[in-house]
Amino acid sequence: MHLTHYAATNEWISLGDKTITFWAEQGRNLNGKKAILGKNTPTQVFYCAIAVPTTGKPSSKLIVGAHDGSLYVLDDKHVSRVLKAHTGPAYALFASRNFDIAIPLTKLFNLLPPDASKKGGAATSSSLFGVRSVCFNSEHTRILLGTSGSDVVQFDRMGTKATVVTQGHCQDELWGLAVHPAKPEYCTVGDDKTLRVWSTEHRLQLRVKSLECVARACAYSNAAPFCIAVGFGGRIGKRKKHVKEGGVVVFSADSLEIVFEDKPSKEWISEIKFSPNNATLAVGSHDNAIYLYAIRDNRFTKVTKVFRGHNSYITHLDFSTDGKYLQSNCGAYELLFSDANTGKQVTSARSLRDVQWHTWTCALGWPVQGIWPACADGTDINAVHRCHSGELVATGDDFGQVKLFRYPAVAKHSNDDDGKPSTHHHAGTKNHTLETAMFGADAGDEFMAVKPWIGAIAAPSNPPKENPREPELTMRLEWVFGYQTELSRNNLRYNADGQIVYHAAAVGIVYDRDTNTQKVRRGGAYIGVY
Repeated sequence: MHLTHYAATNEWISLGDKTITFWAEQGRNLNGKKAILGKNTPTQVFYCAIAVPTTGKPSSKLIVGAHDGSLYVLDDKHVSRVLKAHTGPAYALFASRNFDIAIPLTKLFNLLPPDASKKGGAATSSSLFGVRSVCFNSEHTRILLGTSGSDVVQFDRMGTKATVVTQGHCQDELWGLAVHPAKPEYCTVGDDKTLRVWSTEHRLQLRVKSLECVARACAYSNAAPFCIAVGFGGRIGKRKKHVKEGGVVVFSADSLEIVFEDKPSKEWISEIKFSPNNATLAVGSHDNAIYLYAIRDNRFTKVTKVFRGHNSYITHLDFSTDGKYLQSNCGAYELLFSDANTGKQVTSARSLRDVQWHTWTCALGWPVQGIWPACADGTDINAVHRCHSGELVATGDDFGQVKLFRYPAVAKHSNDDDGKPSTHHHAGTKNHTLETAMFGADAGDEFMAVKPWIGAIAAPSNPPKENPREPELTMRLEWVFGYQTELSRNNLRYNADGQIVYHAAAVGIVYDRDTNTQKVRRGGAYIGVY
């Protein structure tokens, strides 16, 4: 659970379930001795430890934070005192210059974002999060707290003034991402049961809405008054299905108030989109169906039509520019077409070969054949998004990489011709990249029985000429929201210059609040200051 160096005896201390162990270096080996807790001292999980200097011998005492909120005081490997400090786990400890202990509260504020026109703002409370990290700056005038809600908050010494450093999603996975069609904003939904709206201009969270259920799909409407549609549900381990799973909720984009709610499916919603003319809302589910809602005068009807042509769960869907047709992918690697007005399948791909698509997020199709690397198994690419100009397409894959291709990308394995990449790629996460947004074929068998979507591909009657050169634009990691607390503790510090240091995913971040800039470090090297 925790490892720290105890300078008084030059030993390493490891904490875990019912154990506090002192490790002494003996050449290349470590010799461990367990702390003596005493007969009347309860054994439990220990999370954190810190040395507090004393005037006697040894020159410091060890303070250990326990699961029940107690602080164990150790003298010479013996527990001499147990202090009841909190009602919940004591996750983090830090000693001030005067050696008084800074213990975070077990519960802290859910912090509202600062005004978009300012660098900082006051923190107020609306829900509670546990604290995972705490420290003082070198002058001991400010306290830095990191919460289990992925918030980093800075307090003055008296705790009377608080400012938000960063905020983010805080539990399991993040799938849902959509860009506002008219403003420099985007929204996200995740397994932490929140809908969040972000500003790309001011680099902060503008609004947040608590949801009743995990959500993994969201979309903005295409005309004012703008709204955000959210699809509920998602499997996480062996958790039971939520009663709201398979539901759809539409929120006002400005107030996040609910304007429509329905539950079309018993399985979770994996994809959702508005038609370009805002006349239809399409909802793709894990029950293999696409549900179509009619919208009249900004009012939503119940489900009007259902497309049931797929043999597996829906993964991606797009409307045609005129809103008449849908193209969709599923977990069985099918590319199917349907009529958005009737919900009936259009079986002739050739009849739609010259249809213009309002968006392109499908991972399978004629203009994205080249995004698939050699030996891909059909599941490697999770997210696809064509830019508004129609010149570039971005992908996110199982390897945490975001790649940029020219559009259309038709040539096989466009990213590895001659062993040299013709794409730009950016690796910034440790796990899967599940969704991307912008302001295939493998090396084995090519039979349609293996790749059913191949038969649904029809080249346009006048296909555009493909440009084999690399995209002239490059990608850079511009900003990181939130920080890692779900799997880490005590990972938030001030450096010697008073900047705030923390990590998120596979990147380290140094944040300067005075200039509102982040210095991002990955793979042992800084990749930019933004």
